[in-house]
Amino acid sequence: MTETELQKTVKQQLTEAGLGTVIDYESSQFFTVPEGVFAEVVLTDASHQAEASLVLAEMAEALRAQGVELTSIVRSLWQVGDIRYVEPAWSPEGGISTALRFSAELKSGNRTQFVFVHVTIVALTELRQKLGKEDFLMHIGWLPEKGDVDEGNISAAIKSYLEIQLESGGMSYWDPLVNRELELDEAAMSYVLGHSPAFQELRAAITDAFSDPVVKSFLKSLSVSGGTLSNFEAVLTELSNMLGGAFDPRQRFSISATELFNGLNAVERELIKQYVALCVQKARAFSALL
Repeated sequence: MTETELQKTVKQQLTEAGLGTVIDYESSQFFTVPEGVFAEVVLTDASHQAEASLVLAEMAEALRAQGVELTSIVRSLWQVGDIRYVEPAWSPEGGISTALRFSAELKSGNRTQFVFVHVTIVALTELRQKLGKEDFLMHIGWLPEKGDVDEGNISAAIKSYLEIQLESGGMSYWDPLVNRELELDEAAMSYVLGHSPAFQELRAAITDAFSDPVVKSFLKSLSVSGGTLSNFEAVLTELSNMLGGAFDPRQRFSISATELFNGLNAVERELIKQYVALCVQKARAFSALL
């Protein structure tokens, strides 16, 4: 089955189920993978997500009988609405943890979902440093009434964090219908506050390249080009094929991954190297199982 045939079949099945008008085909993706075919169906209305998932599951079963393996995910486009402070976060053991609990309203078509974000005190310290709240750097609590970071600034950081999570497609996507609790820790806050768009694009390309449906193809392409996982420059060069969209190596930006990397500041370059090293470690374990 070709990518075009897959897209046509999925569109037909979803249209027959009355879901044709809630599919965002610009964000959806259809392509072949070593194991068969892959479909990422993106909805504009999360109230139909369960229906669309059932259609894809039934389609996978029918294709399997024909010897075609279909892997699919169904996710929705969300808009971030009101964000409000709720209370100090509680630990799994029932005690108060060193985090602040915020609620966030998400909307997708006719579906509204409330999620909760735990902002750790260490993450709050990152925000304090960014805003020059030096007098509160050592506080383990939150004191907005005394001049600490106000709720609006924290909410703005949470909004950016949620938008980043919701924009990520592929197998690493976050589904707020399944997971309503997130933690905004120090690393995430640093990412939200301090990283350039180039850093975010490059990190997204790394995530896509080493994700489950793609990593086998990525490793094969790296090998064909003469590169190895231990050669950071070779991995970086191969990542250029991933820029511009998850799971579509034919789609490219006008800039290479190497140029993006060289344009980062020293801290960002070190973080990218660390992230690649982590992904390479996982990829080695994956390739050992093949």
